[in-house]
Formats: sequence, structure tokens, C-alpha cells
Amino acid sequence: GTGYGSFKHLREFTIHELKVDREFVEGIGRDRSSEVIIDGFLAIASGLGLMVVAEGIETRAQARYLHQRGCQFGQGFLFCRPLPFEAAVDYLAERQPRSRTG
Repeated sequence: GTGYGSFKHLREFTIHELKVDREFVEGIGRDRSSEVIIDGFLAIASGLGLMVVAEGIETRAQARYLHQRGCQFGQGFLFCRPLPFEAAVDYLAERQPRSRTG
């Protein structure tokens, strides 16, 4: 890539995570080259001790593929549509496990 997407920045900047672009995620199960590129991203991230976030996850198959290969975090419509901050706080609070007392 060019600009801030260039691989040379992996050495030049202090980074903690890599993000897999939605265009690659869309190709899971349909485009082998997208899967090879994703696998490469995940291997690089693992070797450098970085977290990985995949964006644009819309199907369980995409989520499963990424999870099985070590992708720690994902975002996309499979999980939730975009929400304003207050609505997101409520959404997350409703999904927190309730602690049992006694």
C-alpha cells in the first residue's frame, strides 16, 4: 500500500493493533485471494504481538473464519448497527451478565 497503509509503517510507528478492512472481510468464502491476505495480516500481527480488529463482519461464517484464525476483535452489522453513544451504552448494559449473589 501507500501512505499510512504501507507495511513499512509497521516498523516505523509504535502500533498496538492492525485493522482488517471490510473489503477483505467481504471476500471470505468467495475470494480466495482475500482469505490469503487476511491470513497474512493475522500472521504478521501474531508475529509482532499486535491485536487485530476486523471490520465489516456481516455473517456468522465471516466471524467464525476470523475467530478460528486468531482475530481477537470484530465489528460489523452482525453484532449491531451503528448507534449513538447513549444508545450504545444502554445496549451494552443490557447485555452484561447479571451477577448472582448469595
